[in-house]
Amino acid sequence: MQAEQEFPLPSITLKVNPDPGRVNIDSWFWVQGYVGNVLTHSKTQHANHSVCRLLNGLPDCHLVDDSVTVVVRLTPKHYEWTFGDDRDNSADFSDNSWLGRAYTDPDPRDASPVAHAYHWSSINFVNQGGYPIAVTIDWSAVFSANGNGSQGIPDVIHTYPGRHQVRQIQSIVTQ
Repeated sequence: MQAEQEFPLPSITLKVNPDPGRVNIDSWFWVQGYVGNVLTHSKTQHANHSVCRLLNGLPDCHLVDDSVTVVVRLTPKHYEWTFGDDRDNSADFSDNSWLGRAYTDPDPRDASPVAHAYHWSSINFVNQGGYPIAVTIDWSAVFSANGNGSQGIPDVIHTYPGRHQVRQIQSIVTQ
């Protein structure tokens, strides 16, 4: 459990395009800093003790190493995106494609699968930097000790927050 608690989770940044977003136009979301791979972390706990016995009537002592190496493996199993508006429309996904896809080309056929259209601007969130967005990743966790078989331990669930500004554009007719 100590190795799981000390597990160095990836440093994830949430990205959005367009940034700032526009009302009633899809914002495309993706994760930067993690590609959905299995994560591993190992920790060795060292301990020694003396073992003594009588050998020909004389004490014979030697140090015994009781070190244990634990390997924790986290496998992503679920992603949940929240978009911060009041429409209560989180998006739940179970495969790595739902980490989104970076915006690199204006071709809409290559859009991120994580998309959300806002109905209102984020003007009420201007002091906080925009709508609060987040992705929560649920990793199933197993450990093995000294190379023995794996055993399940509680899932690791972590939420990565971000902010997204959304602006409203209005046309003005001039004569």
